[in-house]
Amino acid sequence: RRKIFFGYEKEVVKRPALMPDSRENATLLSISDKTDPNDYFLEEGFYFGYRTYLSPTIEIATTYKDYLQSSLENSTEFSLFRRSKKHRPNPAINDGRLRSLSFVTVWDTRPLMKNKNHIIKLDAAIYTVVRAGFEYAGPDFMKNDFHYKRYYLSLNHNQRLSGFGQSRIYVVGGLSDGDLPPQRNFMFDHSGYIFSRPISFKTMGEYNFEGNRAGAVYIHHDFGRNLFESSRIPIIKDIPFAIGIHGGAFWISNKGDNNSEVISYHKVADKAYFEIGFSIGRITPFRYRLYFTWQLSDYATEKFAITLGSDLF
Repeated sequence: RRKIFFGYEKEVVKRPALMPDSRENATLLSISDKTDPNDYFLEEGFYFGYRTYLSPTIEIATTYKDYLQSSLENSTEFSLFRRSKKHRPNPAINDGRLRSLSFVTVWDTRPLMKNKNHIIKLDAAIYTVVRAGFEYAGPDFMKNDFHYKRYYLSLNHNQRLSGFGQSRIYVVGGLSDGDLPPQRNFMFDHSGYIFSRPISFKTMGEYNFEGNRAGAVYIHHDFGRNLFESSRIPIIKDIPFAIGIHGGAFWISNKGDNNSEVISYHKVADKAYFEIGFSIGRITPFRYRLYFTWQLSDYATEKFAITLGSDLF
């Protein structure tokens, strides 16, 4: 199916993050106790593009954007709880007119379904998604306040292992050339949402890590109840909980001159950031999951974290 799309926007947007589960809305947690992993800025302008499927598994798209981007300051210190705590200051971006052209190719093995006028991807127990993207902005292309090239590549693979549960692995990398502005930096954001996701770094406290080149790998394996059932030991084989293990590493730094402002709650990781842990799932009928995670590197974030997740989301 071929589709031409276009539109005009004036909205507050957040800086893009590299992890696949970093797209949640943090409004509820921010109102509750002023925890929000996102950095925001104002964007106004228009876009248009073209998207098509070359096959049931391959999609390509190209988009032109013409946006006026500007910094935003926090406008409130309200919260229901922890009123003495301050919201994280919203970092400044490089204000200006961004005109960019981007290309994205996606290989996705999940089955397609047509729902009225939309084509959607269905969930599957076994799938692979590979996404490759390129973005260019520069005065030789069109009058522009920015000049950079931005590349990224990601792999998201979900695999069921017979008798041993289900594994998910996520690998991502990004590079840039030119003067990448702060609002287009690569970023690993902290897990400041109501529920921690399986593929997310859980020991970063309230720090984000950002730079103009980055790489990460994260693995989560859910054994389910298989370990208990296969033990055949009375009482143990009847334990109703699920067991999982998780861990990952990332590296992110700045190459050459970078326009990013040095701010206290943003860090770089010139040496790899490691964490590892285990989880207990199927807690209560709501299928909550508790994650216990240790940081194995030497960064001034959290050395140990307990976070709550849910197998329903």
